[in-house]
Amino acid sequence: MNPRYRPLAATTLIFVIAYAICIFQFPAMWSTRVFGNFLTDNAFLGITAVGMTPHLPIMVIAVIAAVTVMLIAATPLANFIAKNPTIVMLALGFLLMIGTTLIAEGMGFHVPKGYIYAAMAFSALVEVLNMFARRKHVRDREAKKNLH
Repeated sequence: MNPRYRPLAATTLIFVIAYAICIFQFPAMWSTRVFGNFLTDNAFLGITAVGMTPHLPIMVIAVIAAVTVMLIAATPLANFIAKNPTIVMLALGFLLMIGTTLIAEGMGFHVPKGYIYAAMAFSALVEVLNMFARRKHVRDREAKKNLH
């Protein structure tokens, strides 16, 4: 094998092994839709890695680390979102705010980052307080149900 292609072969082998492990643990990973999403998401990571460094081994390590973190974090994040569905709306709001800011800056308008960060921190704080309030409300309702 040409030494130039060894990192690509190693990355492909690790991808196949990791995907096989995921299929074994989560049979739904076998669907073509999940596989397609997996490839497109990681293609974005690969493009980002290419832009960050000219060294192929660093790119390979970065992509492998990112894929590993995604695989490890997927279930806990899905469980958290299932328990707190309003987080999805908060994340959508953040994405819209960041996207609008990027478009504005691309058109030549300067938007101070402090305003964006302050708005995001305030929104996150309000959501955390709402989560605590909902949790307390559920506990109070269950306590009342147990009394009767």
